[in-house]
Amino acid sequence: MVGALLASALLLLATVYLSRRATLVPGRFQALVEFPIEWLAGIVKGTGGKRWKEFVGLVIAIFMFVLVANFIGLLPGVGVVGINHAGEGGSTVIVPLVRPAAADLNFTLGLAIIAFVAFIGWGIRANGVGGYLKELLIAEPAYMTPLLTPRLRSKPRTRVVLPLPSSPRR
Repeated sequence: MVGALLASALLLLATVYLSRRATLVPGRFQALVEFPIEWLAGIVKGTGGKRWKEFVGLVIAIFMFVLVANFIGLLPGVGVVGINHAGEGGSTVIVPLVRPAAADLNFTLGLAIIAFVAFIGWGIRANGVGGYLKELLIAEPAYMTPLLTPRLRSKPRTRVVLPLPSSPRR
């Protein structure tokens, strides 16, 4: 959690610094920060369709957050320097002061929930509730809907119920 907070603080400080000192002809630091933003905006523009400007900010924010958080995880001492605590059986356990953000499943889960809710919201805003449900439930081409919809809706349930295939025993 501390690694994610450090990444957030670093991105916030860089944003404040660059927004106050932005120039038309960028300096080295401004160009260093603008390069991944413009690169990712070009990718989103090419794949995002007509409404790419609505969600490019979230895509860039998640990308930069994960990038900076992973770079912080590469720093020496992150995940290693900590406090000794008594563990079970009299052994000592080192609890790190700063853990890498990606070492915690909550980091991944939080970003996934944010992205899922945001993109569902943008889909509903773009198509309306009825249009969104139509896109979700009706297959393309439409005459394949009776064949594809039951299969698509039952696949996640059957994966949980059916056992995984195993290799034949000799």
